[in-house]
Amino acid sequence: MDIFQQFGIDVRLLVVQIFNFIVLLFILKKFLYKPIVDIIEKRRTDIEESAKKVEEIKKQSQESEEKVNIMLQEAREKAHDIIVRAEKQAAETKKNAQEEARKQAEEMLAHAKKSIEAEKEALMKSVQKDIVRLVVLASTKVLGRELANSQEEFIEKEIKKLQ
Repeated sequence: MDIFQQFGIDVRLLVVQIFNFIVLLFILKKFLYKPIVDIIEKRRTDIEESAKKVEEIKKQSQESEEKVNIMLQEAREKAHDIIVRAEKQAAETKKNAQEEARKQAEEMLAHAKKSIEAEKEALMKSVQKDIVRLVVLASTKVLGRELANSQEEFIEKEIKKLQ
């Protein structure tokens, strides 16, 4: 105890302070340490749950991104198919239009040929009649008399035979 007195420490006061410290430690442990530890533990579990949720959200985000990429790929494929079909349809429409135009041109050409042929026949008949009339007229002048209708028919038949 001499040592305590040399340093100026009162033993009774030290014992009372140790007792007070133990009582204070008990009170702090009971009313402050336990709630703080519970709060810290609750905070730790909240943080772990938040980390798990973040991982789930990341996972869902990746899945959503994959789904979006798949949907985009499908949309691209569908767009490509639509373009291919449209090109085929355009080519087919163009082909049909060309075929229709060719048919119309052939029909117009055939109609023109028929029209030309009809005009040619009409012209030939007109020329034949003129020739018959000229032959009759020339024969009349040469013979000095007019030929009968039967002779005109005979000349027309002969001209037709020559054709």
